Amino acid sequence: MVRNIQKKPAHLPERLTISFPIWGLYATEETDVYADCDKMMREHVERGFNCIRLDDGAGLMHDLDGNPLPPVKIKRAFDQYATRQACNAFTPGYCDVRKRLIDLFTAAKKYNVYIILSSWFYLHTYWMVDDKDITDYFIYMEPHKRYEAFGKYLHYIICELEERGLDSQIAFAEIFNEANGLTFSGGYENMYKCPVEERVRFRQEHTEAIEFLKKEHPQILFAYDVSWPTVEEDLAPRNVDVYNAHQYFMWALYNVLDEEPDRWLLPNRVSKEEVLSHTYYPELVTDDWVQHLWFYGNLDKSKISEIEELLAITFDEKEDFFYEKLHRNIERLQADINEVYPDTLLACGEGVSYNPSNEVLFEEKSEKYWKLMMYMAAKFREIGLWGTIVRTCCGPEDPVWNMCPDKIREFNHLFLYGDK
Repeated sequence: MVRNIQKKPAHLPERLTISFPIWGLYATEETDVYADCDKMMREHVERGFNCIRLDDGAGLMHDLDGNPLPPVKIKRAFDQYATRQACNAFTPGYCDVRKRLIDLFTAAKKYNVYIILSSWFYLHTYWMVDDKDITDYFIYMEPHKRYEAFGKYLHYIICELEERGLDSQIAFAEIFNEANGLTFSGGYENMYKCPVEERVRFRQEHTEAIEFLKKEHPQILFAYDVSWPTVEEDLAPRNVDVYNAHQYFMWALYNVLDEEPDRWLLPNRVSKEEVLSHTYYPELVTDDWVQHLWFYGNLDKSKISEIEELLAITFDEKEDFFYEKLHRNIERLQADINEVYPDTLLACGEGVSYNPSNEVLFEEKSEKYWKLMMYMAAKFREIGLWGTIVRTCCGPEDPVWNMCPDKIREFNHLFLYGDK
């Protein structure tokens, strides 16, 4: 039984099988992978998905007063050094984000697919907006005005959908993805040492923005989205309908490549400065992403098979650890939600690892990896999650989409129906 199933509006599915084409809203040419919204939805249904989670374009289709904006110029994040998901999702050019939103939801309604709206603006989206006047406006916005502003942008997005009878396809909405990781409120695990009183102030601003949205759109569920299944109480708004906790219990697998970087990299390497020259705000890119971009931008492609072999060996060595960490995540999730969020629906909107390379395909090829994914689906169903993702890198632009459609379909069927 889904936990707090009575909180779910009747028209929404009993369980959500969530994909993650994060940049699915953005397309500039007919040849782009997401340009054909009908095809996108049809392929999702074929693989057993009934829900999509993506960047909602907040701030890129309306101004702060709700007036429609012209098409926005977008680019690949970090050009040729872009990592998986961003590297081949769209062609640089102008995107009419508002029109794309309407087209996407129109196709979603046709295929009975539901969409989770979220914003990655301060984490990743600003990397791809190729208009410094636009990005400057947001980057230099006073941090304590950001929840109110992005609450309004989300409000205008929902209004666009309501006017066309498309709001029925909203599964739920979030003001920001991984709100516990935003650098302006301290970053992940408060690595930037934001004072508690400041974090509490951000929590209050988040709470007020959600209250505004709930008043304006009482038919919509609103979520608090976090990077891990632990509640940081000084940041966590209490007035949400969904607690969306990500489950990256297998992230450490790829750390093994960092132990001997020279073994995997080209002898003549581009510098981190060169990689960062492809953003307007190099000082805002966090150290972990600088390392990802630099390392995988310098990867020696002739070593791919060797890398995959090492990952397979490492998975064998750490297999018990990954299962144990999944169990610990579930224990933490249940302990925290019973105390802080006893009345919310639960979702897992990202997981279980992040592989920055489109060429490294250990996960796609590994039966042991897929066995772990099926186990996760069964456990998440057992503890009553309303929705889950099979993994973060899972959309039509990703190699897994055409390499493993049967595995994806099996995972989604297991989560929806159990052993039937």
